[in-house]
Amino acid sequence: MTFQISRDSHPNKIHKERPNWASGFHAAIGIALAFASLTAQAAATCSGGGAFRMVSMPATLSVPRDALSGANLTGWILGPVDSDAFKCNTTDINSAGAGVMYVGSGTDAGIRIVGPGGGAADAQVFTTNIQGIGLAVAGRIYSNTCGWSAWTPNKPVYPNIITKVSCNGRIQPNGGQIAFAYVKINNSIPAGGNVTSETALSLYPQHMGNQLGGTWSPNYYQASSTQIIPQTCLTPNVNVDMGTVRTNVFAGIGTKATLKPFIISLLNCPSGIKTVSYQIDPVTSILDSSNSVVALASAGATGVGLQLMTSSGTRLPLRQPIAFSGYNWTGGNFSIPMLAAYYQTGSVVTPGPANTFLLFTMTYQ
Repeated sequence: MTFQISRDSHPNKIHKERPNWASGFHAAIGIALAFASLTAQAAATCSGGGAFRMVSMPATLSVPRDALSGANLTGWILGPVDSDAFKCNTTDINSAGAGVMYVGSGTDAGIRIVGPGGGAADAQVFTTNIQGIGLAVAGRIYSNTCGWSAWTPNKPVYPNIITKVSCNGRIQPNGGQIAFAYVKINNSIPAGGNVTSETALSLYPQHMGNQLGGTWSPNYYQASSTQIIPQTCLTPNVNVDMGTVRTNVFAGIGTKATLKPFIISLLNCPSGIKTVSYQIDPVTSILDSSNSVVALASAGATGVGLQLMTSSGTRLPLRQPIAFSGYNWTGGNFSIPMLAAYYQTGSVVTPGPANTFLLFTMTYQ
């Protein structure tokens, strides 16, 4: 006869959504309409833009459990150089330029990291649909009169404006470049999943007085989707062969058959996991909680259950986390030794199949 203990894998919830082009598009159109409403007193007219750029983020990202909040998980991934995205006609020298705005669905995570150009930690980080994972954004502006600005200068003007520069005029090209990075934004990632691909940034022409007319459209930059994989150990299912047990080995309630050793394996554990705990949850009912005896599956032997014990023969607590003291943060392969035995629970033991099932859940910190 056998019993099976299976890991509770908590499969990742994968959100399959259409890219958030619509919401980003409407947000950017809102900017355009706001500027266009001032064309009666416009000091600059601009043309160009309208490009859509997909920025390739990593297809998968394995995240260490102990990565500190604010850690850059990918490094900066640069978008294309769009230095001639717009041309603005103005009579005021150094009055026109470009700006970068966040148009995604996240909120400010309250974390700043060092931008692609180094220096101060002033690159803004926004939340994503995956808890614990943030998207850092940065931009730099090209204006023909002054050349390239620094990455993400710390000059916030309006919410979600990443950077903007006015240093251009008289039909000279201007534009910019953006960058993305994934960042740890808290100290735990309870589950993985896919970071939703969405339009996150727009590049738009701007005038120091926000007085723009013309036929321009923003450029849009979308971060591709990434599957987040929290670093864990590989924990295969365990099938324990209890063998054939005769009913006459039981001498009364509380007696048990020969102990059967087995192990739960933790394989290919990455370095950096500090602590590991496990929890055993029976699929069937608990017959005797003080002795950790669980019921067998129906349509089988009666008057008997399965008892779980530690390797030293003491009862193994059920439905509560147990710290695994044998784990080492350097990683590798480990095993949790246990014992199982059939345990008499009724006055009479009748023969038949004696199978049961349990789930084990690993917790890593």
